[in-house]
Amino acid sequence: MLRIQIGQPRVGKTKVVKKMINESQKRKLIFDFNNDFNDIKGVIADLESYHPLMEDLTLEEVKILNAGYLQSSRCLYRKAEDIFRETKEEKLPNIIQESTERLSVSLDDKWGEPEYARQLVERIPKKIILKQKPLTHIIELLEENEVVIVKSKSIHSDHLRAMMYMLLYKVSQRKDLDVNIIADEVSTLFFKGNIKLLFEVIDSKSLDIVISCNRPSNIPKTMKPIVDEWALFKNTDKSEVRYLSQHFDVGKEVDFANIPVGKYEIHK
Repeated sequence: MLRIQIGQPRVGKTKVVKKMINESQKRKLIFDFNNDFNDIKGVIADLESYHPLMEDLTLEEVKILNAGYLQSSRCLYRKAEDIFRETKEEKLPNIIQESTERLSVSLDDKWGEPEYARQLVERIPKKIILKQKPLTHIIELLEENEVVIVKSKSIHSDHLRAMMYMLLYKVSQRKDLDVNIIADEVSTLFFKGNIKLLFEVIDSKSLDIVISCNRPSNIPKTMKPIVDEWALFKNTDKSEVRYLSQHFDVGKEVDFANIPVGKYEIHK
C-alpha cells in the first residue's frame, strides 16, 4: 500500500508516523535525512558508505537508476538495453559506465544524449572500492534487524534519490520480507525523479510505504493511479488545497484549514 500524508509543516505528520512505527509488527526501513527519527532505536545505515555500482546490475536495475538520476529521459536505460541485447548477459559489471560512454558520443542531438551523459558523469560519484559496500548490504541488515534507519550527510540529491529508488526496488523483490518503508518529509527529493519510469519496474502494491509531503504541488500527476490512501492534515494554503482537488480529486469536501493539529482525515 502506498500512503501519502499531506499537510503544512508542524501539523503532526511525523508524530503520526512515529506512532505507526511503534505499533507496527513489521520490519521498518526509515529514510531519515533530517534527523527526525533520532528517538527511534534501530541500526543506522549511512549512505556515504554505499554505492549502487558496487555490484553487477540487471537491466531492470539500470532502469531504476535512470529514474533516479534523470527526470525527463530514459536514454540511460535505452543504451543499456542495446548493450544487454548484444552481450546476452543477465547482469553486467560496468553497464552504467558503458551506457554513459555511448551517450557521450551519440550523434542524436535531437534528444540531447551527449548532454544527458554529461549530467550522469556529474551526478554519479566514483565508487570507493575499499570503503563502500553494495546496497544489498542494507537489505541484509533488514533481514537481521527490526529497524534500519537510512541516513545521509552530504550526498548530492540526484545520487541520493537513485539510491532510495534502488532500495525500494530491492525491498519489492523480497517477498519474504514484510517491511514498512517510511519516507517522511523527503517528498521533494523523492518526486523529482522519473516516477513513471520507477513504477514501470516496481509494483506499487508490493510496497508498504508512507511518504509525507508539505506541498501537493510537489507531487507529480503520474502518482494519481498509484496512491492507495491519502492522509489529509491541516493546510491553510488555498492554492495547494485547490491543486490537490483539481489534479488528484482528493479533499473536495474537506475543511483543511480547520483540521486540528495532530488529526487527519483519510481519503481512499
